[in-house]
Amino acid sequence: MRKSFIISILLFASVLFLFAEKEKYSYQFIDRIFSNSGRISANANVNIGINNENAEKIIEKSEYALEGYGISSDGAVTMDDEYFGFLYYEIEANPRKYAEQNVVFTGFVYRELDFQKNEIKVARIELPKCGSQEDQILGLMCISENASGFENDQWVTVKGRLIVISYINPKTNSECYKYYIEPESIEKIQKNSSLTL
Repeated sequence: MRKSFIISILLFASVLFLFAEKEKYSYQFIDRIFSNSGRISANANVNIGINNENAEKIIEKSEYALEGYGISSDGAVTMDDEYFGFLYYEIEANPRKYAEQNVVFTGFVYRELDFQKNEIKVARIELPKCGSQEDQILGLMCISENASGFENDQWVTVKGRLIVISYINPKTNSECYKYYIEPESIEKIQKNSSLTL
């Protein structure tokens, strides 16, 4: 009886130690779930308030060339109909990898109430999958002086550069990222009803 009690205590202490060791990752995971669970997920609003002025840093382009799905011969990330969702989640999971890369994608203009005049998201709708009840809107933030010239739901093609900024999350003391597209051009196009994910 006493031996099993001691073993139980040791197991409990081990689990507690592992949880404490991984606590910052748990918080980071929870933060990502709640920050990205809305209808317009990822790269939320780039105007996140950071108290420490030295905490923000623009990430430079990787010295390694990108390869794989949606990467054109000139190195641009082409988020076409086939690869929009895949590349969206890739950028969300590995923004540092795509820093300063040229990106080309098509979607509809979407705004939230707290957007500035120079901010729009260009988005697509991801249809519900197993266990999901709602459509998801997946979009990349674009910051441009010309943003106010585009109406909500207007379909556009964007060519631009992905700007990635790292900062320290004060709650978890871990590195996080926010990112947006700095457009070279935003061109209005006719809506194509087949343009979903």
